Amino acid sequence: MRIPVNLYTATAIVARFGFVLPTKRIVDAVYDQSSCHFNPQPMPPAPQMRSTEYYRIHNEMIEVQSRARGIPVGELVSGDKKDVVIANLSASKPDRIAIYGWHR
Repeated sequence: MRIPVNLYTATAIVARFGFVLPTKRIVDAVYDQSSCHFNPQPMPPAPQMRSTEYYRIHNEMIEVQSRARGIPVGELVSGDKKDVVIANLSASKPDRIAIYGWHR
């Protein structure tokens, strides 16, 4: 299931595997190289937006789009979620998360 992550989780994942967070430029390059682009499907903000059910519903919306377009598992895709990125703001406000994506 695709789920959003906070800054702590994102940095823990990249540290664990020896990765780095992408920049906006890298996110754009991945988008350009992706064979399949998902159409953004934002859900309205609401009190339940941090619930497992909210995540499940959004994940299913992505799965439906993927099945309808015949996208194979493992294909390089983009647009299904926003990306956590490194930004200039990160240096001055290390407790803030920067997100980017959902190209149209």
